[in-house]
Amino acid sequence: MAKGITFAFIARLYGKPRPNHNDHPVAAKVGQSPVLPGTHQNLTSLFFNRQLPTRQDDQSPASSTESPAIMPAHLSQPSPWIVRHLQRAQPGQTALDLATGSGRHARHAQALGYSVTALDRDLSRFDDLTGTPNITPLQSDLEDGSPWPLPGRTFSVVIVTNYLYRPILPNIVDAVAPDGLLLYETFALGNERYGKPSNPNFLLRPGELLDAVRGRLTPVAFECVTLDTPLAIVQRIAAVGPNHPWLASPPPVSGEL
Repeated sequence: MAKGITFAFIARLYGKPRPNHNDHPVAAKVGQSPVLPGTHQNLTSLFFNRQLPTRQDDQSPASSTESPAIMPAHLSQPSPWIVRHLQRAQPGQTALDLATGSGRHARHAQALGYSVTALDRDLSRFDDLTGTPNITPLQSDLEDGSPWPLPGRTFSVVIVTNYLYRPILPNIVDAVAPDGLLLYETFALGNERYGKPSNPNFLLRPGELLDAVRGRLTPVAFECVTLDTPLAIVQRIAAVGPNHPWLASPPPVSGEL
């Protein structure tokens, strides 16, 4: 079981803002987290990696390549991290599902009442949602050097899973409204022991998501954990803007990890 430390420690460790040095413009988009025990709406905790035996078969990766557009079609359920933290929308609330893929999180957010913008460079797996109320598909390649496709726009929730392209991390954080929520989950260093992505340019460095939001958003939940199925190391964060109601009144937590 992963061990936790409190955010009092995080405040001491990460309390002083400093620049976030982004480099290596690369991307990864693969896989999905398994269902975790409990149905938490929020969890204020930090977990370290559990050390599991190294997989010997390094030819059985989580995806066939380290392409930013690979996700097995059968992985259609939303990530438990997103389900745990994404609450039912209030009237007028919006969501951005970045690198939406098949749209699993766009669908989930729309079902909760959000007006969703679903962005991806390839919307071919999103065809069945064309014309769906409160879902707006947006085709854009975030890695071709073009300007950020949503200048000046902010959202009540920004969702990013299994995708990393470091040059746009500041844009992602800026897209979170002052009373908004960022939910981000992707692979972390150490995942190379179990499969792909294995290139360190595709993997979050220790505490990198905390660095990305420092001085701009407040983390309310953070984990770096080893998942059992599929065997993978992921880093994930829930962070809120300065006017988010969770800062004054955190949501209830049901059950335990």
